[in-house]
Amino acid sequence: MTPSTDTRDRLTAALSDRYRIERELGQGGMATVYLAEDLKHKRKVALKVLKPELAAVLGAERFVQEITTTASLQHPHILPLFDSGTANGFLYYVMPFIDGETLRAKLDRETQLGVDDAVGIARDVASALQYAHQQGVIHRDIKPENILLHDGRPMVADFGIALAVSAAAGGRMTETGLSLGTPHYMSPEQATAEKEISGRSDVYSLATVLYEMLAGQPPHLGGSAQQIIMKIIAEPVEVVTRYRKSVPLNVAAALAKALEKLPADRFDSAKAFSDALVNPAFAATFATTGVTASTSGSRGARVSTRMWIGIAVVMVAAMLGALALGRTRGGSSSRDASESRFWSIALPDSAPFVAGVDDYAIAWRSLDISADGRRVVYGTSIDGVQRFFIARTDDGTVKAIPNGSGGVAPLFSPDGRSVLFGTSRELRRLSLADGLAVRVSAWNSITSFTWGGADRVFAKVSYGCLESVAAVGNGQLQQLPKGGCRNGTIAATAQRSDILVESVDIGIALVDATTGASRLVHGVEPAGSDTLLNVVYGRNALVVAARYLIFIRDSTLFAAPIDLDRARLTGPPVPIVTGVRTEGSSASAQIAVSASGTAVWAGGGDADRSRFVWVSRDGRILDTLSIPAERFTSFALSSDGNRVAYSTPANAGSTTIHVADLARRVIDSATFAAYLKPRRWVQGDQAIPLQGAAMEAGQGPRSDFRRLLHVTGSALTLDSALTEVTHESADRSARCSLKGVWFGRAARDSVRTSLNLTQCALSPDGRMIAWVASGAVYLAPVGHDVERRRVKIGDGGMDEPLFSRDGREVVMRNGNAWYSVVVPTNGALPQRPRLLFKGAFNNADGASWALAPDGRLLLLQGLPLIRATHLNVITNFPRFIEEKLKAAK
Repeated sequence: MTPSTDTRDRLTAALSDRYRIERELGQGGMATVYLAEDLKHKRKVALKVLKPELAAVLGAERFVQEITTTASLQHPHILPLFDSGTANGFLYYVMPFIDGETLRAKLDRETQLGVDDAVGIARDVASALQYAHQQGVIHRDIKPENILLHDGRPMVADFGIALAVSAAAGGRMTETGLSLGTPHYMSPEQATAEKEISGRSDVYSLATVLYEMLAGQPPHLGGSAQQIIMKIIAEPVEVVTRYRKSVPLNVAAALAKALEKLPADRFDSAKAFSDALVNPAFAATFATTGVTASTSGSRGARVSTRMWIGIAVVMVAAMLGALALGRTRGGSSSRDASESRFWSIALPDSAPFVAGVDDYAIAWRSLDISADGRRVVYGTSIDGVQRFFIARTDDGTVKAIPNGSGGVAPLFSPDGRSVLFGTSRELRRLSLADGLAVRVSAWNSITSFTWGGADRVFAKVSYGCLESVAAVGNGQLQQLPKGGCRNGTIAATAQRSDILVESVDIGIALVDATTGASRLVHGVEPAGSDTLLNVVYGRNALVVAARYLIFIRDSTLFAAPIDLDRARLTGPPVPIVTGVRTEGSSASAQIAVSASGTAVWAGGGDADRSRFVWVSRDGRILDTLSIPAERFTSFALSSDGNRVAYSTPANAGSTTIHVADLARRVIDSATFAAYLKPRRWVQGDQAIPLQGAAMEAGQGPRSDFRRLLHVTGSALTLDSALTEVTHESADRSARCSLKGVWFGRAARDSVRTSLNLTQCALSPDGRMIAWVASGAVYLAPVGHDVERRRVKIGDGGMDEPLFSRDGREVVMRNGNAWYSVVVPTNGALPQRPRLLFKGAFNNADGASWALAPDGRLLLLQGLPLIRATHLNVITNFPRFIEEKLKAAK
């Protein structure tokens, strides 16, 4: 008979009058857990029996006495104590059996949890801790193994058990060979065996659990318990956003404070920690990306240099209670009026902030602030319809705007009397006085728009062309004389009506509002550098107070001083706010700055991430590819469906091209100094044409940068020669580009036919070509008379046509819908496009979907939209920026 069998037999006999033991559930550091039936109450229970070596040094009477004090804990998130006692030398306690899983099991399976889910679990546990601490009970062993999940609701187990063991053992814990607390989750005071442990120790442990839920690992790792303990005592904690950029700034800041080495430097209660996790205003405590928890020895704390920077630059903003909430926000103050004030506008539960989404599942910037800084217009979703609300920054009141439903991207007019917004068909201007909405222009595939003074609107349309229209109503967008056509966003400059700010693929540019001529913004010129290559990159760029440039990188807001006349920065960019909500392929950051200098933004981090999914022809998601979620700018599926080439943005205008082998689950990558987008595989799936933009030494910006990527095994090499090929047929008998189509196998027989197209695709046998031109999809046999024989097979926004493997069908995308057209034969006219399905899948700058040989579709599934309950406000934003720049020096 084995020792474990003997132990269970003796235990079964000792408890046979009260419990029937069914099976062992598991073992921990202090106890073995059994599933048992409570014979008296006819219920399943978890029977926990202390390890014999631990029970041997504990006084049974003292242990039972101490554990009884925890039996009175009654809280929704605390697993209650049913029973405890001693039997035949065993010390045991009984708790409800939860038919679920531990947080440890969930983390082992998923590694990281969603931010909202992780914060929700942490707040529920914090609620339990707060209650217990008020009863004088410290848990002392908060860890994922002691958090049970029942229907998604966390329940804290073993409450007070560690305290009972410690109290019963007195000074004899070393005799057990065990230590209270699991090394990864110990507080520094537990690790140094201090006698007095307060509730702040539990706060530290809970913070480590939340850190692991977000980062996928605890704050400190090591090869042994001793190494981990030494790191807990001596080494700083890396900011959680190093491992996960999407974590909101206030959550990262709350974790940094909760993980301070000295208990006195942490939150004074679990409730305070919980409140900070959902309070965007707490982000102001650490508003740079360099947050690092302090370290300390036995004599005090040592704060890292980067942390001091984070603290120093936001001292004014951190005084939230006294400065913003302790007085009327719009009123006067005895404090210096030039100081920045920081607070949050609480939005009603019935109208949270929700970004507006168009037919391509693209979320737009959905908030704006009036020129005087007193009103914020924002979007929400009610019964699936986008609605606009106005929140006042002076008194916090929120009310709906009538007649603004179904629109996206609200923008206050310069005088604040109307709101400009877009619908699926037109650009409209809504009067706030009488609720009357008038048509400004047709939509014309607008991708970004802004006011240009009181009577002018500027817009970028599909393929990036810059156009303008009178704001008085029912006009026609007209391209600016020298306006370029580059993908990106456009914004007005409040103090300089002659300048627009453009954020495009190859950098940030200043645009002449009259002619459309643009100048790329360059950074501080380093000695000996080629200034043409020193371009400033970022998204959603704005000019503040005519002297600062702000822009977004990975949901972090950067600022730098700028000389607008020279289009050059006069100082390096500095991160000033992290966790700004940044949407998908629209590159829309949810931030706005008023002419008076008040900034408003929604938190939530970078949502510009997608997953590759296989989708059936009726719209069902069949599977998710084992490719990490990323910001995909374009992708191409090989002809056999086994490899995916995709692009993701790297730093400073560079692109990383990845090739994923789906069968072997191997991804090869290479980074290139250009903005590049793959669309198709060519040369028998051995090469990929890349299109995009680049900055070339001696030549400046190239918006028609085209190269061929050769894929040889795991090597990805870029051909130095320009290529015009966009696609070729499987038998390589025909090729097409944005300038036309070539056909004929011999070079002497090749004929180029000019077509005004923006996309092209060839059938596998090279006999048919489909292309997009002037907002319509055309189909024609390949030949000299391709233009004469073309037939229209789709319009009204249809694009990205792809042939099926047998060449008998063309599938096209139109926003959130996919259509099929049978390729006509023998001169027959094509049938009307047939709807396959509709679905909210993400768009991409280049190719946004692909067709597999078996008919499945490869699509991009985006992250769910947030429902923000607060909007963040900073007054005197120029002063805030100035203080940040000074601190960074």
